[in-house]
Amino acid sequence: MGLHHKVLPPTIKVDQPSPMMDIEKSPFYVNTECRPWVRGNAHPRRASVSSFGFGGTNFHVTVEEYKGQGKSAWRLRNVPSELVVLGAKNAKGLENLCRDTAKNLDTKGVLTYLARTSQENFDASSPARLAIVASDEKDLETKLNYAAKSLFEKPDSGFSLPNGLFCTVEKADPGDIAFLFPGQGTSGCLDMGADLAMQFSDAMDVWDFSASFDQKRGAKELLHKVVFPIPVFNEKDKKNQEKKLTQTQWAQPAVMTTSLSMSSIAFSMFALKGVS
Repeated sequence: MGLHHKVLPPTIKVDQPSPMMDIEKSPFYVNTECRPWVRGNAHPRRASVSSFGFGGTNFHVTVEEYKGQGKSAWRLRNVPSELVVLGAKNAKGLENLCRDTAKNLDTKGVLTYLARTSQENFDASSPARLAIVASDEKDLETKLNYAAKSLFEKPDSGFSLPNGLFCTVEKADPGDIAFLFPGQGTSGCLDMGADLAMQFSDAMDVWDFSASFDQKRGAKELLHKVVFPIPVFNEKDKKNQEKKLTQTQWAQPAVMTTSLSMSSIAFSMFALKGVS
């Protein structure tokens, strides 16, 4: 699963490595945090799994990620919220769609399914459009019912609420597309963009390209190892990691790569909807 999701799984219940290991002088470290598994193109990701039996029978298996053209399985989702988008010809149609959708939310996990299918089927040119950011099925049900009630009472008025509810009943005007990135304010923020890289393959591809670029130019240290550093176990080491990332030679490419990973997700969504 680590190979499939390109994520380094954490080792739990470790507060401090034993000093007898002298691990700082070795090529190893204890990965106590879930982190992006960034890899250049020198070779695929590889992992080894060991199983030691009490009866004396031990097994050791080395596996490699699949790099072929076959269709990959869906990723497992592990995000705090999902985006559900709905569209209809008019406010009444959107109201009915909200009520119908709210009736079928009893199955746990259906939120993830609805988010994916609604985004795939969404028509941005629909005159009446609704976007909901929901944390679980109950949250989605509550917001759908609120939207339906609002559309019934004021069918000619859209609304926007800070809890993740956005609705308009006006004809779509595409206008120009603009991108807003975190910018220089993110410099010094360890693990910036890590959540995106661990959830979206398009974002991870950018970090992989960065690693390949660094390797090709013979860099002594790779960018992603500064942005996503190995876990440390004291405040002094953590401060040193933060200080290093604020240095211009790391901060500038880190902000750029993080922004590129974000735009890659957006471009992928445009391609999914056939937008050039």
